[in-house]
Amino acid sequence: MSDSSKYALSSKVYCECCGVIFKRRTWNSNNPSKKVVWQCKTYVNEGKTACDAKSVDEQVLHSAFVRLFNRMYENKERLIKTLKANIESYFPAE
Repeated sequence: MSDSSKYALSSKVYCECCGVIFKRRTWNSNNPSKKVVWQCKTYVNEGKTACDAKSVDEQVLHSAFVRLFNRMYENKERLIKTLKANIESYFPAE
């Protein structure tokens, strides 16, 4: 399984500083106080001089996604209406 499909949020979270995807990492993996976070790949590979984005706790990221999804679901009629209008304006009927 590739990294891009290994986790629910793989290839879906982008860095607001540099635009690169976030990567899932486990801190203190052999320790009872281990923590799962998501970090910018630029930061991980090149350090904070290349990108100073902060890590995001996985639970915080999942909670934010659920809140966003629930808001979209609550307003699905309006969302669909807007989406349909945007599609129709881009592809006008002949």
